[in-house]
Amino acid sequence: MNRRAKAIGVHKCSGANTGTIFGMFLWETGVIMLSSLLLVALLLFNFREPLEDMLDVSLAGLFSWENIWAPLSVIVILFMIGGMLPGQLFARIPVTQVFRRYTEGKKGWKRPLLFVQFAGTSFIFGLLGLVLMQSHYITNKERGFDYHRVAYASGISFDSDAESDANRSVMLSLPYVEDGACSGNLLTDGLSGEGVTTDNGQWMSMRWVEFGKDYAPFMKLEFAEGKNMDAPGQILVNETFLKMMHWEDKPIGRQVRNGDRIAGNIVGVLKDFATSNAAYVAVQPMYATYLDRFSGNIQLRLKEPFDDNLKRLNEDMEKLFPTRDIVFSSFQKVIDNQNSTVTDFRNAALLAAITILFVTLMGLIGYINDEIQRRSKEIAIRKVNGAEASSILRLFSKDIFWISLPAVFLGGLGAWYIGGVWIEQFVEGVDFGICGFLLIACIVLLLIIGCVVFKAWRIANENPVDSIKSE
Repeated sequence: MNRRAKAIGVHKCSGANTGTIFGMFLWETGVIMLSSLLLVALLLFNFREPLEDMLDVSLAGLFSWENIWAPLSVIVILFMIGGMLPGQLFARIPVTQVFRRYTEGKKGWKRPLLFVQFAGTSFIFGLLGLVLMQSHYITNKERGFDYHRVAYASGISFDSDAESDANRSVMLSLPYVEDGACSGNLLTDGLSGEGVTTDNGQWMSMRWVEFGKDYAPFMKLEFAEGKNMDAPGQILVNETFLKMMHWEDKPIGRQVRNGDRIAGNIVGVLKDFATSNAAYVAVQPMYATYLDRFSGNIQLRLKEPFDDNLKRLNEDMEKLFPTRDIVFSSFQKVIDNQNSTVTDFRNAALLAAITILFVTLMGLIGYINDEIQRRSKEIAIRKVNGAEASSILRLFSKDIFWISLPAVFLGGLGAWYIGGVWIEQFVEGVDFGICGFLLIACIVLLLIIGCVVFKAWRIANENPVDSIKSE
């Protein structure tokens, strides 16, 4: 505004009235905001799918009449601050005051804003570092079974054992099918609840599922001891089941029952694997009984390329079973959906980090440019008196350093606290530690000082005559 003051004075001297000055600022602000809105629309159009996945709502729903008031309010507030406020100020200031000498060295309101921006940058980048590490850990965590290249179809049933066996042979004979098996539920859906009675008569809630005879080797479930089921009346349990029942010692052959009802005898112990959302639910005690028919959740492991073969599989199912609704889906997508809360938060944090970085850099660069312009004559005199370029750079860096140092470490501590609260929702969290947040704060500090040096490099190495010749 102080740079525009003389230009506005010239307009007024040339006959511009109050309405002309006010309209000029409104017009300039309107053009800038319109350009910004067009850019936003372009970004929304090009990144529509990832945004809808992240927000879990369509863009049409996001900008419905019930929600449109929020972005419109932001636009109105920005227009008032950027156009109406300076327009009103300059329209009312007399010409005699417009031409007065303004002081540009008032930094009382600039430094707190820089402090907030630096602290916010350190906070969001610290949080982003934790989120990226936790997201990588969750998405790459071993679940204890192999779901890669597996397609599944739920709720399948056949009228007889003969029909079931025939249809199993048909599916496994398809050239792009590598192997197949069935279970009562997908391993990731939490399984069914079932009661089990302990040796002392106590009732305990366990997870229960039915496995076909080939399901454990098909999903590559590892055995801690014992063997796979091959007949009704046999049961597989996991290690957590044994711990809950206090049966760690010689579990093979033990009888699993619920009151007077006998579920079967244990023939094998499976190593623990995730039976629900592995990010938020700990390994649950479970047991599996024998499924003697190829039905329930049919799962096929396809050859590569998986997506093409999945499409071919569904086309063949429609031809082979025209009266049945057999549709196969990707097991990988089930895992991805369970991880979506983590990955969506990661994407949101990444967008926020990029946004606040741009805001901070714009604020910092604007502050440095103002300081360079305000102190250009001072710098020239210093150089005439023997000051080196390095001392000029230190002059600018020192001012920013004492603002940014407490800000970035305060932001890092805030990220450490909030990150600790966020990580508590997971069963297992990465060990990031406060040192990781402080390291990110130091990197942000170096980025800030580097930006200062980069912007001040020209004036520090400029011939002082160029700065003072117009004086």
